[in-house]
Amino acid sequence: MGVINRRGRSLGKSRLLLIVALSGAALSVREAGADSARFLADKEACRDVFADVAEKIIPSVVSVYTSSGANGSTREDGLGSGVIVGPHGLILTNNHVTERARTLRVRLSDDREFDAELIAADKTADVAVIRLKGKPGDLPSLPLGDSDKLRVGEWVVAVGSPYGLSETVTTGIISAKGRRNTGITPYGDFLQTDAAINPGNSGGALVNLKGELIGVNTAIVSQSGGYQGIGMAIPSNLVKKVMADLMKDGRVTRGWLGISIQTVTESLAEDLELKAKAGALVTSVAKGGPGDAAGLKRGDVILRLDDAAIRDAEGLLAAVADAKPGKEVDLTLMRGIKTLEVTVKAGRKAEESRVPGDGDEKDGGYGEMDGPPGKDGPAKERIGLQVSEPDQGLRRRYHTGAGDGVVVLGVEEGSRADDAGLKEGDFILEAGNRPIVSTRELQAAVDKARKKGKLVLRVKRGEDVFFAAVRFG
Repeated sequence: MGVINRRGRSLGKSRLLLIVALSGAALSVREAGADSARFLADKEACRDVFADVAEKIIPSVVSVYTSSGANGSTREDGLGSGVIVGPHGLILTNNHVTERARTLRVRLSDDREFDAELIAADKTADVAVIRLKGKPGDLPSLPLGDSDKLRVGEWVVAVGSPYGLSETVTTGIISAKGRRNTGITPYGDFLQTDAAINPGNSGGALVNLKGELIGVNTAIVSQSGGYQGIGMAIPSNLVKKVMADLMKDGRVTRGWLGISIQTVTESLAEDLELKAKAGALVTSVAKGGPGDAAGLKRGDVILRLDDAAIRDAEGLLAAVADAKPGKEVDLTLMRGIKTLEVTVKAGRKAEESRVPGDGDEKDGGYGEMDGPPGKDGPAKERIGLQVSEPDQGLRRRYHTGAGDGVVVLGVEEGSRADDAGLKEGDFILEAGNRPIVSTRELQAAVDKARKKGKLVLRVKRGEDVFFAAVRFG
């Protein structure tokens, strides 16, 4: 029996199969061709799947309003989303939703509102746990699913409060897993989805069709600031680990090797004449740290940690973070043309967790600098840099101590320095493998490098140290 469309025309078998595929109905070729009644019934069932999931999860998703004013004296100036995951109003959200808040207020799906308190938060993973004050009663909560079992292409549903529009439901698929180098957090491994996510969705739920929380919506990748089909969510299995530590100790314990690292790319390997074409390049070693004690050196390329291959810096960071302080890990590395095995005892990473009273209620900012920013280095004309030898005011402004080379005050758009990825606030430590302590030394290195066609810089940005190549011609 055939299927008739709205205009009374019979649909061919191939057309019918296309409709079946697009509807998501699980029919075989034979069933689709032989039983249109069942096709229509399954189409209705498919439609109800999303409605059923939405109906189940909406009561567990909340709007989070924040105020930076003392005692809530100013109007609410921030908005995010959250997910009820435990009794008595225990809620998961993003750290960036709560980090500047002095007061928190939560609106439930039934329009009730409650003040909330911060239990603890972790900046590194961008996870925060808050709890409703008062007596909210027995609230529905979402179970956390297993994000490792997700498949690319699997249907998901996102719920949150984009632009303040609470209880907004969008659908899509898992577009990718293990997304790194997003710039959202140092560790990566995000879930990517094309479910519509916009400002205000942060901290909201990403669920599978079983109604399980498999991700916390965190960020969008967008040139416009709005939805462009690329949303990022923290996987539920990472959330479980972070939440367990926060609830138990108020902070997250991570392993630390006392090294700065950078992903080895083909161009970086060429610039530094590295034999390894992948892995994590050691760009600095903290004196007295675990890596220093084990004999790691700047220029080493880490290829494996225990039995796991290391293909980039984010992979090594994640693997080391999972190692408890005191645990010994075996590293396979390349030093020049030699392959070495090194055992390192993981230390404890400086905490980036917050609990009430940590100072999260204090205003930030440093105001004006104590003195003039210094004269523009002559290198500006050659590579597009405005640099200075840092005085006390600049060191305070850019959070650094003495002996950190010259500071970048500006980068001209489209210049060679811009192409190399340099930014305001970077400190140039070395140029052409020579320490830099003055703008004059940097100018000399630039002049010398023009004949070679490139200048390799060693740069400090915050706590990270990396190499950047400025190319001429």
